[in-house]
Amino acid sequence: MRRWLVWGMLMLALLVVAWRSVGAQPAHACAPQVLAVQAARSPDGARPAQGWQNAALPDVWTRRWPDWGGDVWYRIDWERGCAGDGAMAEPVALGIDGISMAGAVFSNADLLWRDASLVEPLSRSWNMPRWWLLPASSLHAGVNTVWVRVAGVPELSPGLGVLRLGPAAQVQARHARNLWRQRTLYEVTAGMAVAVGGLFLGVWLLRR
Repeated sequence: MRRWLVWGMLMLALLVVAWRSVGAQPAHACAPQVLAVQAARSPDGARPAQGWQNAALPDVWTRRWPDWGGDVWYRIDWERGCAGDGAMAEPVALGIDGISMAGAVFSNADLLWRDASLVEPLSRSWNMPRWWLLPASSLHAGVNTVWVRVAGVPELSPGLGVLRLGPAAQVQARHARNLWRQRTLYEVTAGMAVAVGGLFLGVWLLRR
């Protein structure tokens, strides 16, 4: 009996390893490499020319500037993991897990997306993951830069969530998982809470 149990556990472990190997995505030879992440305050909303400080994402800027409410710009310098015409032709995707509270995203000088309102009343983007394909026309050889303007208030943990650059399939797959965890799961939980509340309300009305 013990021998069969050992063999069963061994086969289960082998199946788990095989499943993980199949599900894992291979490392991409030309995956973009982030070189530096910096942040700077902006009193007027314009991109700062100075005052840049090193940062790590996810970032909550009140840990650095406790009372700052307004705009902060993030600068993410990156380059492709390999050179050549083939690397330049391959599309690059950008994913951001969340922006607190509202923001605008640029690839070099090109605007990719912006919230409807970057001034009070601010749009709410803090728990909304997003992703984009970077336009090939906005990219060049060497170092490229993603700029993110973030508008927030110090009371609501303002800053920028995790940012990733990579092949579109990988970024989109991660976006789908984050969307389920950050949005759909909350909606399902809220629906279940309403259903259970309705059930108890019905029991109370019938048996007051």
